[in-house]
Amino acid sequence: ILMQSGPLNTYTPIPDSINLITVIAMDLNCPSPLSEDTFVTVIYGPEVVLLSSDIDSTICDGDSVTFTATPLIYNNYEFFIGLTSIQSGPLNTFATIALSNGDSIYVIASLLGCPGPESNGIPFVVNQIPPVSVINLDGTICYGDSNTFQATPDGYDNYDFLINGTVQQSGTDTMFTFAPLNDGDSITVLATDLGCVGLISNISVASVNPLPTTMFDFDTVCAGEPMTFTDLSYPNIITRVWVFGDGDTNYGNFDIHTYQVTGSYNATLIVTDNNGCSNTAMNTVL
Repeated sequence: ILMQSGPLNTYTPIPDSINLITVIAMDLNCPSPLSEDTFVTVIYGPEVVLLSSDIDSTICDGDSVTFTATPLIYNNYEFFIGLTSIQSGPLNTFATIALSNGDSIYVIASLLGCPGPESNGIPFVVNQIPPVSVINLDGTICYGDSNTFQATPDGYDNYDFLINGTVQQSGTDTMFTFAPLNDGDSITVLATDLGCVGLISNISVASVNPLPTTMFDFDTVCAGEPMTFTDLSYPNIITRVWVFGDGDTNYGNFDIHTYQVTGSYNATLIVTDNNGCSNTAMNTVL
């Protein structure tokens, strides 16, 4: 079959074909004898399709993704991230946890040393793991007081506030207020953004002073006679307020009070210690 005629002394066979090539030269209208025949096998580089284990090509930083080149019939598969070759060999799969935002992955297959064209490229969106920290806005508190904590930065999709590892609040709010806390309770935050769960934050340890133990003693007397009230509260009491239940109040570690009318009264003692923590005791006085 005549495939080419003209002044060119070169001929390129059809790709993926086995050819028995002969040539007849002609000069001054005189044809030459038929040349020796030559077998030529022409292999065209194979085309492949690249698939990803992540359907939407959107992952979190550090996630593992597996890429598969199809079909699995060629000698070599060379995987690229951008212009950089990152794996070459007979395996038609490539797994990585090191993708960066905007990376595009493609593969070139080879058959008998002949490389094919680039496959389809798969560009990736890689969302960062959201870092977060927590601070105690109130410092040292007294037991029973509300304690407010703040997570930073703001703007993430969700913040989980945990006390000793148990979630107490979940949502978009960066502020968390809780009571009562115990001294030494651990408050941490876990942030989530764009589907990516961050690492646990630093630990903010609650500093909680106990309330003073509050109690008092009193006499039982007849109406119109003075009654002695004695404070038995501890430790480190610095102020005392007596509320006798008949409209009178007084201050001091003990007091003498006279009820003018026979009856039942709720006598109350309010004490404050050197940490600024207050507590209350009440007794019914007859």
